[in-house]
Amino acid sequence: MLLAGCSPVIADEFETCTVDVTLDRALGAPGDTITGTGTPFTDVQDTLVLVGGATATISEVDRSEDCYACDTCRLDAACAPCGLCSGILLDASERLDCFGDPLASPPITGACNTCTQSMSFVVPDLPPGPTTVFVLNRNGQSDSIRFTVLPAPAATTTP
Repeated sequence: MLLAGCSPVIADEFETCTVDVTLDRALGAPGDTITGTGTPFTDVQDTLVLVGGATATISEVDRSEDCYACDTCRLDAACAPCGLCSGILLDASERLDCFGDPLASPPITGACNTCTQSMSFVVPDLPPGPTTVFVLNRNGQSDSIRFTVLPAPAATTTP
């Protein structure tokens, strides 16, 4: 009798994040620059923004210096780039520098609490109407963000 069901099954496991993004406005015309804030962002080279399925040009991904320190903290603590991180692999002082202690009196703010991130993209040439925006990077992807493409500005002609 074969016992094929007794062998262990090993699945590839990798962490993906929901990239949290809030756009500075929910509408824009082709050529307009839209800025989003959120986390966890990465850099221009591995960020993709889709507006209605069309690829938008990324103008900038801006991360404060504390974000890079937080990346190192999370890596050293063997945490995913998103979600809670207890930092138990770090010594106590490094854990405070990284993640702070909100229950201390006064509260201690760590690098991960002061990390600010933003990214900007240019609305691609699309027909006007409601659509969605998705942001993808090496950490994961955002949820669908409602967006309205406005009509392109009328071309001006000079006589």
